[in-house]
Amino acid sequence: MRLAVRSALGFALLATLTMACSGTPAGSAGASSSASRPSREACSLLTAEDIQSVLGIAPGASKLEKVQCIWPAADGSNEFLVQLIVTETMVRSYDELARNYREELDTDPATAIHPIPGVGQFAVGFKEMAMVQIYTGSTMVQVSTFEHREQHALDLAKRAVARLK
Repeated sequence: MRLAVRSALGFALLATLTMACSGTPAGSAGASSSASRPSREACSLLTAEDIQSVLGIAPGASKLEKVQCIWPAADGSNEFLVQLIVTETMVRSYDELARNYREELDTDPATAIHPIPGVGQFAVGFKEMAMVQIYTGSTMVQVSTFEHREQHALDLAKRAVARLK
């Protein structure tokens, strides 16, 4: 349980950073029409079948919590199995995101993030948790899979991005 709470707090901090660096949540005032989606619709970007096929664990029903969709494990073993955020972004490159880390957080981006080549306009993985962000056009899709590998988050993020179109 402590790991789940620590992971949730870490996720909240990173989500806040994402909002600060990226723009407004999709579906909120100011979001462009290509990135604008009612928040509940964002939860439909991943299915139970997607999550089970990637993680091997059946998810419960998604829950909308402010700007994120959360899927718990169906058996109650993990309340934060998968988390998804879709936002509008003004960040257009890995270098720009890295500069934001240095300037806004006074953090060396190499200690927090790494580029993931060949995905979207650009994509990043996070060193402290299984979380990825895929940037494409004016949209950023962030997926976290707690207690799982980064590749799981990447696979689910790719599926969510594919459904944006």
